[in-house]
Amino acid sequence: MDEGGQAERKRVCIVDDDPDVLMMYRMRFEQEGYDVSVAMDGETGLALIRSIHPDIVILDIHMPKIDGVSVLH
Repeated sequence: MDEGGQAERKRVCIVDDDPDVLMMYRMRFEQEGYDVSVAMDGETGLALIRSIHPDIVILDIHMPKIDGVSVLH
């Protein structure tokens, strides 16, 4: 819970180079009450993951700059 006594929203990070996939996942998770952050390449995704410390990451494998497997490692 946060300082106001309310439950803190869970954070989801979606990393995918397909804008349609990003939009689909973002809309669905936001409808369920999650805070959603997105990135369109592995390099940006890795930086985002390190900065926001999400509760879950949805990660594409084939992406520009850094692939999903490398981000995972």
